[in-house]
Amino acid sequence: MILNKSAFERLYYEYAPRMVAFAARILGDDKIAEDLVQDTFIRFWEKYQGKESETWHPLIFTMTRNRCLDHLKRLSYKNTVLEINSGLTREEELLFLEDLAGEESSDRKSVV
Repeated sequence: MILNKSAFERLYYEYAPRMVAFAARILGDDKIAEDLVQDTFIRFWEKYQGKESETWHPLIFTMTRNRCLDHLKRLSYKNTVLEINSGLTREEELLFLEDLAGEESSDRKSVV
């Protein structure tokens, strides 16, 4: 099946609810799971539009799982960093978090 608009819509309506439930079990948060799955489907469309495959759902499943794991890694890293820097004053902590957010933004730009 070539991934065109109608094929994408069918895949989305068939698999998005399953992927949200799957992501929610991993993440423990329904709202984050919904956002992550939306983002996964957008990336899936951008990367595979016009390409052909017999089965797309294993790829969607893998992409969703990997996005969940990446999210948990980032969350764990932020929590670890905050624990390490817990001796900072409130002003120092806010400056640190702003710097961290800036680094993440530049990381995303370099990947794209």
